[in-house]
Amino acid sequence: DLAKKNVLTEDSLIVLIEANKKFADTLKRTIDDPRVRVFHDVAQNVRVILDQCGVDKADTIISSIPYSVMRRSVRENIVRETADALSHPHGKHLLYNVNTKKVEKTLRAFFPHMTATRLEDNAPPLVLYEAFVEKQEAHRNDRASD
Repeated sequence: DLAKKNVLTEDSLIVLIEANKKFADTLKRTIDDPRVRVFHDVAQNVRVILDQCGVDKADTIISSIPYSVMRRSVRENIVRETADALSHPHGKHLLYNVNTKKVEKTLRAFFPHMTATRLEDNAPPLVLYEAFVEKQEAHRNDRASD
């Protein structure tokens, strides 16, 4: 979907962060795309990793981190670092996760502008969160008038 919406271009940088070393190695071995850089690391280090790539901020961060099974302090740290790593005003965090009140509460603390779409076809059902640090309606209108 991102490629169809012209979000990903030939000169895009796609940074993959994977905590599981075997899976990170598999990603490195099997993805044949010069835009992709794979890091065996943890999500809390997203800003350090972006810096290593020569990037100050990300336009979009997509994650499937299992927040619902983490300690609150770890969950909050990851979400804070994600919010801080996004470009403003259009930076977007897309997250699919199980729908729990603690996950949504943590997201809302750092992303006050958020939508949630329940994906019923999954087992268990997941929620796709689209989260922004800044309100997007006015920005979308500004872009439409360009």
